[in-house]
Order: sequence, then C-alpha cells, then structure tokens
Amino acid sequence: MVYYFGMKTLSGSLRKLFWFTDAGKIDVQKDANLVVHQVLSLGDLKDIRRLFVLYPKSTIKKEFLKAKKGMYHPAVLKLCADLLGVKIKNPRRYIKNVYGN
Repeated sequence: MVYYFGMKTLSGSLRKLFWFTDAGKIDVQKDANLVVHQVLSLGDLKDIRRLFVLYPKSTIKKEFLKAKKGMYHPAVLKLCADLLGVKIKNPRRYIKNVYGN
C-alpha cells in the first residue's frame, strides 16, 4: 500500500531537510528510503507527521529498517523505534559516532 496522494515530488516544509540537493528533483516514490531517513533523523514532529501522511506506516517501517550505518543520534533512534514499534537488534549499526570514539 502506497499513499503519495498524487505527489511525485516533495513540497512544503519537508524541502528544508534536503539542503544538499535540489529537493524538487526528489521522487517521492523512487526515493522513499532517502525521504524516510532524512525526515526521521533530522525532521521535527511536524515533519514526521507529514511523513506519515506521505507514506503508510508499513512503508516507513520497511525503509527505516534499511538504515545505513551512522544515521541516527541515540535519542532519535529510540524515538523512531518506539514510534514504529520496532525492536532494534543492533543499535550500533544505526547510531552516529557523535563522540568520536
């Protein structure tokens, strides 16, 4: 099940999270992994609510579990895991090395 609500590209407040690229070129369907991780790792609660309008929880959960190493601050990882009802088996895989250890 995929929502997108007729949206092919990002619009509104989510664009600010994609400063590193032209947000207008991000395809909501093809770039779901990028969108999910950027919003969950860097967005505020309003952005996360918007993410749940853009995609069903099952899609967000599936993409979240495909995380690349070092994407999340520990507190944000915990919030995302709780929000999505996911038990993280290897949290070190997801956590940024914010302390340089």
